[in-house]
Amino acid sequence: MSDTPTLSRSTLEPGTVVWLDGLRFVCAEMVVLGHIFELGSGATHAASPQTLAVIGFYLLSGFLIVHTITHKMRLPGYDFTAFFIDRFCRIYPAYIGALVCIALMDVAAHSYVTPDKPLENLSLGTWLANIVMLQKIPIPTLGDIGPLGSAAQLWSLSPEWWIYMFAGFALLSVRSEKVALWKMGVFAVFSYVPFVFLVYGNPHTGVGMTAVWLFGALAYQLYRSVPVDMNRKSNALLMGFGCAAFAFCTYRRYAITDYGYDILAAFDMAGLFYCSLCLSRLSAFATVLQQCKSIFRFGAGYSFSLYLTHYSLNMALSHVMTPFMSFVACNLFAVAFAYIFERRYKDLAAYVHSYRSR
Repeated sequence: MSDTPTLSRSTLEPGTVVWLDGLRFVCAEMVVLGHIFELGSGATHAASPQTLAVIGFYLLSGFLIVHTITHKMRLPGYDFTAFFIDRFCRIYPAYIGALVCIALMDVAAHSYVTPDKPLENLSLGTWLANIVMLQKIPIPTLGDIGPLGSAAQLWSLSPEWWIYMFAGFALLSVRSEKVALWKMGVFAVFSYVPFVFLVYGNPHTGVGMTAVWLFGALAYQLYRSVPVDMNRKSNALLMGFGCAAFAFCTYRRYAITDYGYDILAAFDMAGLFYCSLCLSRLSAFATVLQQCKSIFRFGAGYSFSLYLTHYSLNMALSHVMTPFMSFVACNLFAVAFAYIFERRYKDLAAYVHSYRSR
């Protein structure tokens, strides 16, 4: 998750950029805390912190991916191939590195911590399915192939990846061009997973996640097309009231349904997300956010690595460390992991783009 593109300061207000970084950071930490609590107590809750964070990540993803596409599609030569290069270089270096680390951590935990627990989900078929983002995708001929090893949280990456491909191809590859038969075929392939996660989900969860992503995309369209003058006190009060109202509606909806991926609850969260974005334009709020800029940017910079690696590491450490120590260790490991695998993704993308242009 949280593998969002670089924020463009040319079209987003500075306060909004900081606020989005802060949300990424907070959502990543919510996932870690939620899983630590779940592993420690064995209790699961419908509206758990990690579930709310996944919904938050999908809202952020819809907002930022559509922002990136609509901003870059005005550049000469920016097409679906360029979009694919950007997404691949953003996700796959850290993702492949995480798959290797997950396997190594599972083997180490099996050898030294939980030798009585068998190793699972490390077969060649599982590796291949995870590499091509088909884990937990309900394809009849493949069956139910889970995430690699103990990294149960990786289920959420596969639908998000295919939603990226669907949105990028729909907005870039067919614009102002004659629709060819091969494009219709590719579009049909890219639309399968988004359609499944719109109406079905995987065998255990994730129903409606495509709709959640689209809620984030809608929030961006409203943010861009309907600018709210936050210099007017009435608008600031209205958005503050909207945040409170949508937060209350989210709480009530979860109290009624007791289902973490409830679509109406996600819609209420999207309303809260949009109102908070409008408030980030408020000069007083933006001034406060600027004080947190360095912290939020640092946290957002390793949030994807934290999401990828925390679960398996905590599974191994939970037997020998306290929850607080596990939380600190997961963050420290993610910082080091991001420094090795994640921080140079823009340089990698620039190199691939230059090679393509040659």
